[in-house]
Amino acid sequence: MSKKASRTSTKRKGSKQRNGFGGASAAQVQATPAQGGSAACDSPPPAASRVRDGAFCVRSSLGVPFLVVSDRGLVSGLPTPSPEEWKELLALCSDLTKQWESRGAVVLSDFEGEFMGIEGELVSASFQRSLCLDPQGLRPLPAGSAVSRDMGLLVDFRCEAGVALAKRIMESDSLCKAIWGADGDVSSLRYTPVTRPLGVQSANVLDVQLAYSDVGKRLSMANMLKRLPPKSVAGLPDKVAAGGMDFTAAQARHRRALELPMAAAVVQYAVDDLHRLEAVLRTQKPAGGNYLQARSRSSAVVSAILKSPAGLSTEKLRAYGEKLKKSTGEQRLAIAVRTKRHLLALRHLLAAAGSDEATTVGIIALAAGAQYANLEDDADRVLAEASVSVPTDLAFPPDGKAAEKEGEKQEEADSGSGPGEVGAKVAVSLGGRRDSKRLRRGVKKRNENVPPVEPESLQGAKRKMEGASQPTEVQVAEEPLPMRGKNKRQKIAAAPTEENQQEQEQEQKQETSEAKVATGKKQKKKRGGAA
Repeated sequence: MSKKASRTSTKRKGSKQRNGFGGASAAQVQATPAQGGSAACDSPPPAASRVRDGAFCVRSSLGVPFLVVSDRGLVSGLPTPSPEEWKELLALCSDLTKQWESRGAVVLSDFEGEFMGIEGELVSASFQRSLCLDPQGLRPLPAGSAVSRDMGLLVDFRCEAGVALAKRIMESDSLCKAIWGADGDVSSLRYTPVTRPLGVQSANVLDVQLAYSDVGKRLSMANMLKRLPPKSVAGLPDKVAAGGMDFTAAQARHRRALELPMAAAVVQYAVDDLHRLEAVLRTQKPAGGNYLQARSRSSAVVSAILKSPAGLSTEKLRAYGEKLKKSTGEQRLAIAVRTKRHLLALRHLLAAAGSDEATTVGIIALAAGAQYANLEDDADRVLAEASVSVPTDLAFPPDGKAAEKEGEKQEEADSGSGPGEVGAKVAVSLGGRRDSKRLRRGVKKRNENVPPVEPESLQGAKRKMEGASQPTEVQVAEEPLPMRGKNKRQKIAAAPTEENQQEQEQEQKQETSEAKVATGKKQKKKRGGAA
């Protein structure tokens, strides 16, 4: 083979490695079967396919595509797949996972949720293959200096197929899952939600955080990013401001911080952490020149968590106790909520544990009743002062923003039924004092073109002036309220006496006078408008 041909072959091989097997498009992934496997579908796909055309893909801040694995609208603006499209999408995910497993890939992994750890609830998972580490020796590769462009996965934990896909990836021994701070993710996958745990037994996990810090004092991602060359994270938004979400404020009131469906900024927040993690792997050098030691430490931590949450819970409750004493305001309230949720979660785990697991899974819950009794009392006191409650099943209250949006939709639907019914229908849809002012202002604007309706007292006075104000006995018999004005006159008419007749004449004169004044004001207003 000539030198030119050899260089051409090497160039093509390098190009293939850079592009990966999912970087260009969903169609390329589906068209490439895994080694030793078969195509995702026995028959060729239809000529037009929204799955292959990228209709269910989102992009990170760096423009990397992520296939959204959800059958119920995880991302705002993306269509919900039809049953046929859902099958095609899952087949594509299965084929992509097979390719990862056949190559023993390093998969960047990150999870988002409401409170992480056993007190939390997972919402989504992000996965993407990375070429910056050698899968065998976990050494940083010079060729991995560029950002991986392989197509990733954004998985919805609300659908069973999404959970099954995440479970397959996390339990695979063939895939090395690189995570920053794996303890919370692994415990969430194993023990949450407490009423119906996912039970994921994570395997082959590399906690990159343990390569640069200890278990008892972990280095945050925000502090690690300060060590990185600015060029390595160019194009990524600031970690603290990303997504525009205030987790502390939401947790302090025991509310959800991740609003569903996700907006574009929230989606980028969920997937951009993979790029930040890869920037750490590309630019930092671990002790010994590889991550084998960090993976060994990670295996010990993961094994202990899967066996029992006792050790992790002891450490977290100790940290919560210290923070509860030192913090103030909203931060202190958020710590109190986390403490309460953690203790309630432990009791759920103890109640669900079998006889063989009671000594391991539930021992910390038994200790929590005595050792952490004072901590729980302190947390309850903080929650009571702020009128915040945490239900025993750890359920979140309905999202306030979602309720407000629903009220706005109902208001718009009601406003289209005609001007005469606006007032009555909006009154039914009012949800609270804060919304009522907004709705009343909207009603006022919509009623500008509605013909004015005169008060009933004024109508009665006009009827009186026209000689048509005689009440009926039915009106008197059905009036349950205290009688004033017209109603009082009706009672007098039903039982006329000399005293009552005088009182009736006085009432009639008073109403006639009020009617004249009101009519004069109305005519004056009309003349002013005409001028």
